[in-house]
Amino acid sequence: MKPQIALLVLFGLIIALPTQAQEKTVTICGLEWPPHSSIKLKNNGYAMQIITEAFSKTGYEVIKKWVPWARAFQDSQHGKCVLQDASFNQERLQWFWFSMPYTTNNIVILSRAHREIDLSDPIKRYIVGQLRGSSVLNLSSNATIERIPVGSYSQAIKMIKLGRIDLFVGSKLALLYEARQLNLSNDIATIGAPLLEDFIHLAFSNKDQKNLVILADFNQGLFQLLKSGRYQEIMQEHGF
Repeated sequence: MKPQIALLVLFGLIIALPTQAQEKTVTICGLEWPPHSSIKLKNNGYAMQIITEAFSKTGYEVIKKWVPWARAFQDSQHGKCVLQDASFNQERLQWFWFSMPYTTNNIVILSRAHREIDLSDPIKRYIVGQLRGSSVLNLSSNATIERIPVGSYSQAIKMIKLGRIDLFVGSKLALLYEARQLNLSNDIATIGAPLLEDFIHLAFSNKDQKNLVILADFNQGLFQLLKSGRYQEIMQEHGF
């Protein structure tokens, strides 16, 4: 199921609170995370554009503060801002209320385009690039897997193109973005279904009850973007 369709199904279950009539502002804090959000991207990236347009549907002006993740997390805990690009987990419920997801971060296997890969064949042997500092995901492979360190997504794509590694595991949108920057989009391909689908949310401090209204207003605006088709238009404008 396409991410935007899955999100629309989820939003169909929402009963939004009525929005307030006066002018409103909301401060969003987060780091640069290309291709989702960055000051170097068109409209600060597709994620930031979705957030801004969703809030505008219910009368909000968005102020974005670009700060490191640790600072954004701390400030949002204390209600100074709303945390962008937050993954849900049980531990964070002690500090936050989470919006409905505005995007997904799919983790996929990347290989060279038009190459046959059979991870179920015990005779096969594949070299897999492993991003330094990242956790190892199980590839559910009967084939022999050798992992070697890779410094970045762009390096991994170049190594796949040159045949120095066979596979790489990473964020689908980030890989597509880096491939476009390198003009190598036609040289790579993803294999099979995503290994992991991580929904991305806004996180609102639960120290202030007013945040429940702001959260509901955002959900309502995002639902309108999905229902009208504007969500998909934004994704296409950014090449996704």
